[in-house]
Amino acid sequence: STLGLAFAIATLAGCSTLKSKNDESATASGPLTNDLGGDMGSEGTEINSVSEPVCSPAELSALASVLPDATQKSAITKTVFLFGTDKSDLQPDTLGVFTAHAALLKQQTTLRLKVVGHTDERGTADYNLALGERRANTVATFLASAGVKSPQMRVISFGEEKPVAAGNDEAAWAKNRRAELSYTGCKK
Repeated sequence: STLGLAFAIATLAGCSTLKSKNDESATASGPLTNDLGGDMGSEGTEINSVSEPVCSPAELSALASVLPDATQKSAITKTVFLFGTDKSDLQPDTLGVFTAHAALLKQQTTLRLKVVGHTDERGTADYNLALGERRANTVATFLASAGVKSPQMRVISFGEEKPVAAGNDEAAWAKNRRAELSYTGCKK
């Protein structure tokens, strides 16, 4: 039930259950990554690499046609999720969307998902990398609790490095505090 999943998220949001490969060496020199304990191939292989094209919204919608619920079918194209200042917990209104993404990943086992965490520019670079990772891990943990296999997912944090909105005001900061979902594996 959605209430049970919300409770699980609230419980998991406060702890770090997914360990980053870079926990001890995380610096502002680059993004943190986490392969969720699954076998993602060689160390240099990355989901959504240049050699593997990212799925378009139209491709995702076509794949989502296998889902039984019309609401889930339309939810699949939502791939950007915003967070509050210094927060990494999921908003209750996003749980249905994440449940739809989980259903799609369980139905389409050739799909791969990269969950990317971002922050606004406030705070230190190291803090923001860690916060971005917590945001991405919260999403990945929810998806895993809904039955998505860890080899299908990868977590990465860019912290403040890749803003979508320029500016030093709340409107810009709010857009930059986000997690993004990016799929590959749509083309067979």
